[in-house]
Amino acid sequence: MVDRIEKWCKDKGIYLDEQSGFTAQRRLQSRILGIVEDLRLTVAACNRPALAIFVDFKTAFDKMWYPALLKTLEELDMPLELRRWIYGWLQNRSMSISHGDAESRLFQIFVGAPQGSVLAALLFRLHIHFLPSYFSQALSHLYADDLTIILKGALGKRLSENIKYLESQAKVVLEALEKFADHHILPVNIDKTKAMLVHNAVATDKPRIEYKNSSIEYVTSFKGLGVELGTKLRWSKHVDIRLKMARNSYSALRKFFHTIPKNEIKIKRKLSGAFCLPHFIWLFSTWFYYTEKQQAKIEHVYGSGLRMVYSLWGWDDYLTLVLSREFSL
Repeated sequence: MVDRIEKWCKDKGIYLDEQSGFTAQRRLQSRILGIVEDLRLTVAACNRPALAIFVDFKTAFDKMWYPALLKTLEELDMPLELRRWIYGWLQNRSMSISHGDAESRLFQIFVGAPQGSVLAALLFRLHIHFLPSYFSQALSHLYADDLTIILKGALGKRLSENIKYLESQAKVVLEALEKFADHHILPVNIDKTKAMLVHNAVATDKPRIEYKNSSIEYVTSFKGLGVELGTKLRWSKHVDIRLKMARNSYSALRKFFHTIPKNEIKIKRKLSGAFCLPHFIWLFSTWFYYTEKQQAKIEHVYGSGLRMVYSLWGWDDYLTLVLSREFSL
């Protein structure tokens, strides 16, 4: 059934440029780069800040309301037989809670989709298909249920004027978000929803933004989609965190490598690729944003891992790559 729905989506072009989650041939890294580029190009102009709002929905999958989902599928002109099958699949569901030897009684559920189901993820993607259309004056980025809204300051305005401008824009956007959330019974988690003002000024006031009369908290950095973003779009914190994780993996593997013969390079290489390389892959997706010093630092830590795998202690980073015949980052 997933294949049939995916084929229908492909034939009808039911895709969003703003959505990268649960979509074939779209990557998390593409969404990260889209967010960073929108912020970077905005603040490149003088006195033009950008306001990023990171929206968190309360247990999005568990709160998917069936009537709203079916209404969206109807608006997307999904074939009636597919809609009937989905309706039947969602009906008469029940669950129980178990803890140790104790188990609760069965009770019916009327919202949400089964956790871990591939079809549930696909249906949620369709459920929020029209969400970006609510923000005509803002940029939006979606990865599954992670929503980032970016508001751009106006060109030619003073910084103080742009702060007021962003405040008025944020009010309109958050009212639109409230409308969508209420219509789809998809509540926003105010406590986990954060805002960040990206700018090049030394210091500035922040726009006052509220959602349903509750103020949204400002942060100086935000970890979203595995990347640490700051108000100045600097990458030192993100690089340091990932390199620390890589070094911790080295420490764990170093103890294990003492039990492996030196000539068993393939085993060491596979272990390093499984536990250490993913940290560098995360760094590689935003490689061209780093300074030369940061790139050299990453290459050095990467080389340290190769020296550990191939027992090439004492060699510099360049000769380590030559002797190990490995590619550089």
